[in-house]
Amino acid sequence: MGAKKYDDRNWQKGFKWGRVVRALLSHLTRWLMGEKHDKEDGQRHLISVIWCAIALAWFEKHNIGEDDRWRK
Repeated sequence: MGAKKYDDRNWQKGFKWGRVVRALLSHLTRWLMGEKHDKEDGQRHLISVIWCAIALAWFEKHNIGEDDRWRK
């Protein structure tokens, strides 16, 4: 998916969680609107949703990246 944009396993270094959440929601919204594939890279939106969810789970489990979720 991101192999053309980023180094191998670069995602495992972590980054802002909100970035992943925004991507997940964007891909899910586009899929809900009837679009199957990302116009930029041709990847299926649902595959991107799954990848984002897995990345977030990895970040949380390993406490990496920046947890920038809203706080009460």
